[in-house]
Amino acid sequence: MSLRFAALSYRVRAGATDQVRRIFSPQGFQRAASPAVVDAAGREVGYMAATALFLKDTTMVRISQYEGEFDDLGRHIARLPGARRAEEALAGWLDEPGRRCGGTPDEFLANFRRNTMTPVANRTYQDRVSAITAVHRRLRPGGDDRVCALFATETGIGEPERLHAVAAFVRDGDLVEVIQHEGEPAAAIEELLALPGRRDLERELSDLLAEPGRGKSLATRVMPSISQFSVADRVGTAGGD
Repeated sequence: MSLRFAALSYRVRAGATDQVRRIFSPQGFQRAASPAVVDAAGREVGYMAATALFLKDTTMVRISQYEGEFDDLGRHIARLPGARRAEEALAGWLDEPGRRCGGTPDEFLANFRRNTMTPVANRTYQDRVSAITAVHRRLRPGGDDRVCALFATETGIGEPERLHAVAAFVRDGDLVEVIQHEGEPAAAIEELLALPGRRDLERELSDLLAEPGRGKSLATRVMPSISQFSVADRVGTAGGD
């Protein structure tokens, strides 16, 4: 079974960057002891290959690369004490009215489903775990549905050298592309833009953007990384989320 991505988005209060970084720092976040995704009876039903967390302005995005079923992934993470404690600590820094604190498995799972982004593209070129870069765009009202239609017609066919996988997600006006690659992000982005049909897609997307400076390059939209962790990082450690 191929690895795939899931993404969750959060609206963070302005000025809370340092607090969020502390919550998910190596000192503040308790990772799980195994990458295995298990059900309530302890049976292995999937595999967590990598996680990454990004924050730009007031948008935070959490990426998971996994094998298995998405619902199993959510229920598994909801049972992890470290994940629930982080969710409870994060609640005070979110600008999301009506959100439950996330301190119990049921509360965590409800928030997990609420914050899940809709996948609009997921293409794997090399089925492996490597560095993850996230690119964020803010869409005009009504842009979510149009983005889904655009990515449905984008082929992304090619044999890139640096790109391992590309996925795209949308939720509440936030469009996030996940680029998994080797080497520097700028080189991977250039390779992405060189794929057949990609320049045409960029022109179409520019008409849907809400923020000023619609013509700015994709590289300027890269989200700062708060943390990244993969199965390769587990060697000699006892960690994982």
